[in-house]
Amino acid sequence: MRVKLRIALGFAALALVLAGVGTYILTRSPRRLPALPSPNGYEDMVLAGSLLTTSSAGWETQGVAHLRPSVEANSNALGVLRGAWSSDWGVPISPDPNAMQSILANVTTTKRLAQALVSEGRVAEWEGRTNDAVVAYSDCLMLGHKSTHGGLMIHDLVGIACTAIGTKPLQRIYSSVSDNSLLSLLRRLAEIDGNNEPVEDLIGRDRDWARRSHGWLRFAWGSIQGRGAIKQHGHSVRMRHRISESEVRLLRTDVALELFRRKNGRYPPALAELVPEFFNAVPQDPFRSQPLSYRINGESYLLYSVGSDEKDDGGKPAVRRPDSDGSGFAGVPSFDGDLLSTPPAKR
Repeated sequence: MRVKLRIALGFAALALVLAGVGTYILTRSPRRLPALPSPNGYEDMVLAGSLLTTSSAGWETQGVAHLRPSVEANSNALGVLRGAWSSDWGVPISPDPNAMQSILANVTTTKRLAQALVSEGRVAEWEGRTNDAVVAYSDCLMLGHKSTHGGLMIHDLVGIACTAIGTKPLQRIYSSVSDNSLLSLLRRLAEIDGNNEPVEDLIGRDRDWARRSHGWLRFAWGSIQGRGAIKQHGHSVRMRHRISESEVRLLRTDVALELFRRKNGRYPPALAELVPEFFNAVPQDPFRSQPLSYRINGESYLLYSVGSDEKDDGGKPAVRRPDSDGSGFAGVPSFDGDLLSTPPAKR
């Protein structure tokens, strides 16, 4: 008798859970998809992608002799892309279940354009045109930033990857460009850093799109079955957002510190001295509600974010935890230590 009662109670509890989930899904109105701007810079990006004549894949290992013809062939496509910077951008996302094929094609276009931009930057760098290289690399950051507006998780992850491949070479060469180029870079980084979409809006829109495209019953069942994976994906996207935001903010602060040094012949004792000439406010650490950590270090300085462990390790470089998993659609490894900036090499 007790066994039957337990089974009955178990089924009753399961029914209540399913009823609650169903009620929530049926009564919760999905948020409206964002209205697309007109003209839409994202459409110009897709057009630019269609004009690419050669692939820039493998740009990391190819020499200038191989990259230069590709850069010249893709110059018209990149001209169309750059003409879209002044427009508002909005990712078109249809609730049609078959829309994923178009979405995947468009994010592939974003990646190909990013590769073409960094290839252009590498050729300019090899030819000693560092000011032009900074423009190409920062265009890659702008592409990564704008191509996510109003999009889904997949657009965001590709955008973060584009930002990363443009940030790394900028960290290496920013201190070797002219004052005017450095000021232009600072303004562009401020635009990117100051107009990030809240990550919770992105996650909510992705969830609503899944509900629209799959129907509430399939969405509800998938949510129950994959609740753990969905939660992990959300955590991973939040973490990648904060890491990318930290890297851009650290670079932006490096640039401001270099401009301050050129003007004053020294680095400031505190980041507050960068306000208001270079910042409206002291730059904050995305991993905690405090400013980025900064101190003078001999003739240079130490600048860092506390990173994903959210602990101040005194500027100890981040090291990946051996038991962390960075695999999967939105997997992200965990680190111990701090995210350090890249001060210029000693002169």
